[in-house]
Amino acid sequence: MNRRYLYTFSLTALLASAGAAQVDGRIDYLRGCTNPGPADSLRAELVSPPVWVADANGYVGFEIESHPRPGGWRYETNFAGYSGTGYYRWDDQNQPTQGGFGLMTFQVKLPFNATYQLRIHNFHNNPEPNQSNDCWVRVDGGDWTKVYSNLGQATVGVWNWHSNVLPRQIGAAWLLSAGTHTVEISARSNGFCIDRVHMFPNPVAGEDINLPISERLRSTPLVGGPLALEMDDPNNEAGLPTNGSTTAFLVGTIDRAPGGNDCGTPVPGFGPTGGPGDALLNLPAGTFLLGGPLAWSGPGNPAVARMVAPNDPGLLGYTLLVQGIMVDGGSGRGVFLDGARLTFGNR
Repeated sequence: MNRRYLYTFSLTALLASAGAAQVDGRIDYLRGCTNPGPADSLRAELVSPPVWVADANGYVGFEIESHPRPGGWRYETNFAGYSGTGYYRWDDQNQPTQGGFGLMTFQVKLPFNATYQLRIHNFHNNPEPNQSNDCWVRVDGGDWTKVYSNLGQATVGVWNWHSNVLPRQIGAAWLLSAGTHTVEISARSNGFCIDRVHMFPNPVAGEDINLPISERLRSTPLVGGPLALEMDDPNNEAGLPTNGSTTAFLVGTIDRAPGGNDCGTPVPGFGPTGGPGDALLNLPAGTFLLGGPLAWSGPGNPAVARMVAPNDPGLLGYTLLVQGIMVDGGSGRGVFLDGARLTFGNR
């Protein structure tokens, strides 16, 4: 890793520019135009804990089951009316005095300063409307706040968005700045069910189960930061062996394919079905190895190339082109995957 790190990023003399004070790191995915590789075969790894990106209006929403399920929460599908594949129900002891039990942590990336409402699509069926009806929430490490659902019998045995806080009995809301904030949900009452979590500013109508799930942030090329790229054949288009003999490589260059286009250059035998495949880089001249050989064990189990960019401000705005390649060690057959243009930033 250290040798690859030095080899890859000692090319500072080839920087496109010194960059501005603030540069957005970004990934532009590339696909062959004539003989593309397997679909979605190169992707940045999802960031963990999850970071959900709000839309231009400030709305952000996600299914709770997209978060790893902590101990004490039970995944269920018993109560109809949820969205997604299911929901979580707290199946352990009540925690009435403090948060921190059955903790779920996620982050939201917000576009502007505003007071953001928090609403939980929830269910509780205790005949007493003030029982089994709440959880703890805190934002950016502040105080734990009880968020509860209680409109009398109107919120018993039905999925609802009622998410109030004491002492004023108003909807849960926090004044937040543009940028990334940490939100934590913790168990409080046995039997409380959580389906979705939404955050939004006024006047967005955020209490709507039909609103889309927000984009989840993936690894971004940042100066001084880690970057992880997944190589996969999600639908097994190439039919490569999944017995451990297939390995993946990530190669990089500052040069596009010959002719300076992004469509790629056909190379015989490197397509998913054995025909030509599009080389998106100027292979082999000027290329270097960024990752591999990395084991690939089948669709949905990507080989992950990990790297760390030097903490060098001179890299701001630097562009690197990468492409994945899978090779069957038994037959020697190779398959070109998708590519990407990485632009290194500091935010």
